[in-house]
Amino acid sequence: MISISAFSQKFELSIDSIIDLEIEKHKTRNISTIGYTKMACVNYGITATAYLFWYENDKTFFQKFSDSEYDKNPVQRFRPIEIIDSIFFAFYNANGDQLLSEEAESFAYRSDSTRQLYVSRPHSCFRSFKVFTKGKVLHKYFDFFDLREFKEDKIDNSKLSKERIQELKQMGWEVDPPTRNINFETNNTLKIVEWDLLISEFIEQMETENVFVEIEK
Repeated sequence: MISISAFSQKFELSIDSIIDLEIEKHKTRNISTIGYTKMACVNYGITATAYLFWYENDKTFFQKFSDSEYDKNPVQRFRPIEIIDSIFFAFYNANGDQLLSEEAESFAYRSDSTRQLYVSRPHSCFRSFKVFTKGKVLHKYFDFFDLREFKEDKIDNSKLSKERIQELKQMGWEVDPPTRNINFETNNTLKIVEWDLLISEFIEQMETENVFVEIEK
């Protein structure tokens, strides 16, 4: 599995610097409850979208940022939007202890009764969360590949005879049962994964309503 440090060092994006600068700006205005979530997808380049949240004067705001290595354009910034928060700080406040204690486990399988092996994928998407509040810092992430049940799409070969399976193998076909992730159930019950689902649904709704207005460069 690619560690978050290796991931950051190898694929550092200007969007991270922009977010850090925005956070420092908010802190100079005595805003102490700040956080963001970022989705970064690694293929032959990286695309990343981040959403910065902050609490100010009894109101919650969030702002979208987007960047891509596939073009030479600067980071896209969008106008801040006031929201009634039920998905970011509200979720963090209700589940902070679990979020701090839980960790997503790498995709793993047992090759036999004594050995556990790990699988990683160079092209994947990563979700990260970072929250600064009440003098505490939460920083968590997970690789979406580690949430998969199988390494590849599941193949049902239960109706094939042993002879037919052997014939297909000799022809070069992959007919063995797919590698199953032994951490599938545990990972998919983590609070950070639940948080991701809430955030994703919220963002999808915002995108549908076309509320994001890019700030002119």
